[in-house]
Amino acid sequence: MARKRKGKGLSMRKIREVLRLMFVQGMGDRKIGRSCVISHVTVGKYRSKVADAGLTYDDIEVMDDCKLIRLLKIGSREATRDVRYQPEWEHAE
Repeated sequence: MARKRKGKGLSMRKIREVLRLMFVQGMGDRKIGRSCVISHVTVGKYRSKVADAGLTYDDIEVMDDCKLIRLLKIGSREATRDVRYQPEWEHAE
């Protein structure tokens, strides 16, 4: 099995392949996981994200990567992890 890239998510190419196998081929999570060399749990997470967003494969196929990332909320944890708060300047001396 391939090593996981620490701190990195799946590439959009792999995400789109997972979604294609899911919708077009009708494959199950474990079979998709073996085919794409990822965990079946990860496949299940993408399956639930697509279901929550209410997307069909026709929608996904014509959608650009940025919009798909935003709709599936991919990487939202990484985006919120690096929040830098500003001090309340009116209270600073």
